[in-house]
Amino acid sequence: MSRRWKNSRTLAALAVAALAFGGCARKIPKQGAQVTHEPSTVKFWGYKVTVLVAATPEELEGYITDADKLKQEVGGIKIERVSGERMTKIGDSSNYVIKVPGLPVPYRLTMIHYQPLQEIWYMSETANEFLVSVLRYQMKKVKDGTILTVRFELQEPQGPLLKQVSEQLNLQALMVKGTEQGTAMIQAYFDKSLTLDGLMKKGLRGEYYVSFFSAEKVGAFINAPPEKVHKYLTSPETWGKWEDSYKVYNMGQCLTSLASGACEAKINIMGAEYKLDFMSANYEPGKYTSCYFTSPVAGVGRVQTFLKPKAGGTDLSIEYMVQISQTAPAATELLVNLSQLPRTVEQIILDAKTSVESRI
Repeated sequence: MSRRWKNSRTLAALAVAALAFGGCARKIPKQGAQVTHEPSTVKFWGYKVTVLVAATPEELEGYITDADKLKQEVGGIKIERVSGERMTKIGDSSNYVIKVPGLPVPYRLTMIHYQPLQEIWYMSETANEFLVSVLRYQMKKVKDGTILTVRFELQEPQGPLLKQVSEQLNLQALMVKGTEQGTAMIQAYFDKSLTLDGLMKKGLRGEYYVSFFSAEKVGAFINAPPEKVHKYLTSPETWGKWEDSYKVYNMGQCLTSLASGACEAKINIMGAEYKLDFMSANYEPGKYTSCYFTSPVAGVGRVQTFLKPKAGGTDLSIEYMVQISQTAPAATELLVNLSQLPRTVEQIILDAKTSVESRI
């Protein structure tokens, strides 16, 4: 199942700008090292709305998981569903297109967390990953219906071009209006005495906040074509070796599988074991992979791999970002242990480099 995006020239230019001018990234050179590290902090704009909905959690969940109900039109920008019907389990996804004047932007929405009748989280990224968002619904049954809390977090645009586009569209204001409107649409759907216009005229009912993801990009040049690097990275034998050496259990299947749905992996850092539920988001064999993950301790995050042809060889990079749970008791321990993760990723990349180059 190949997943490919068809990108406009404008979108490609924006994506290149986003990758080339990372706002917070800083490269750390290592004396004589073959691997580069670029740690960064990724800022997300957040907006939260809490309302009463005249529906049971069962009815509300039916609405929230209907892909067609999540389309919208905000400030002249249309969000249209391209494919996908209902998302009922972790890993289910639907495809949409954001119709900005002169710039159609494809994106995929994937369910990354599901507690029946309590919580549903979606994560999305646009083509070429120049914008990422997290949409969270929380439900609590009460006498008159359900208290619904909607949280929407949008990655702050990176790089001069994306920032310019963001300012022209007033993206942050659109994010707020979209969250308010989407919430009002749900209320009006279940209570015919309410109207979307009437609810929107009440003004903003939510609150702003900011969240942060810790991110790292680790990369190296491999003197071999991308297809050979890809073959090594997707080999069960390779991951079997890495499981023994680096304590990353079932990670290969979760990161390189073309199948949709959830995949449970485990990683051991400094003697502490963490379970991660992975969902494949986008995959273009031999070029690019993108997976989301969630964990009771690690919160939510994303892992990507890039294989880019260069001078007869391949630039291999692994990028990950994670938003640590604020309520998990072991979160502080994880923050300390995560300091060791870049070293593990570096060793994996160096092993790939040495092993692939020795076979040429």
